[in-house]
Amino acid sequence: MRAALPNGHVKGTQKVIDMAKAADEDDTVIAAINGGYFSGSTVHGLMITDGELYNSPPVTNSPLNPWEAVALAVDKNNQPFMDDTPAFSATYTIGEETVAFQHINRVRAAGNADNLVDSFVLYTDWYAASTGTDNTGGLEVSLQVEDDTIRHGTSMTGKVVAINPEGNSPLEPGVVVLSATALAKAPLEKLKLGDTVQLDFAFEDARWADVTFAIGGGRILVKDGEIQQLPD
Repeated sequence: MRAALPNGHVKGTQKVIDMAKAADEDDTVIAAINGGYFSGSTVHGLMITDGELYNSPPVTNSPLNPWEAVALAVDKNNQPFMDDTPAFSATYTIGEETVAFQHINRVRAAGNADNLVDSFVLYTDWYAASTGTDNTGGLEVSLQVEDDTIRHGTSMTGKVVAINPEGNSPLEPGVVVLSATALAKAPLEKLKLGDTVQLDFAFEDARWADVTFAIGGGRILVKDGEIQQLPD
C-alpha cells in the first residue's frame, strides 16, 4: 500500500481517481480509496510511504494541525496494525546546542502568534512549492542537504544557504527549511550563511522503526472484539 499525495504534495487537494491515475505509470494500481482526513487543504494525520515520512504525527493541543489519536500502519514484513499515533522526536543541532521542533511539513502559526503551539516546523519539498508562511515576525533558514529523505533513525546534515525573515520560502529538492515564529526563532537567529546544521529524526516507540506505510485516522471503533465508547 502507498499513501498518494494530491498533486505530489502534502498540502492541497485532488480527486482520488486522479491521484490513482498519477500513480499508475506501470499499470500496477489495483484500487484506490480515501485515506487520511483533511480540512481545507491541510492533512491531519501521519503519512509514511516506503518508510519515508511525508509529514510528522500531529501533536496534542494544536489548533492548526488537528490531533488524530490513531494510525493504520504496515511494517516491513507486510503485517498491518492499528495503534495510537506514535510520538516522534525531531531535533536540530548547532555545535553543542540541540533544539527540538514540533512538526514536519505541517502548518506553522502566524509569525506574531502569542503562544508556542505550532511555532517551529521543518519543511521539505513534499509539503508544497513554498512554506506558505507570513512575514509578521517569524524567521526561516534554508539548508542545502545531500538527501532530504526523512526516515526513522536517520540524520541529515545541511549548510545554511538562505536566511529569510519575510516568510514563504521556496521549497525544492535538496533544500529543507526551518521555520519559526517570533516567539520560537531565537535559536535560528544564531545561524549565519555557511553554518552547518545536523537534523535527527526518530519515533520514540521502537515498534514504528520498521513501519513502511502509515496513514492517520480518527478513532478506533472496535478493539479486541469490543465496541468502544466514543464521546460523540
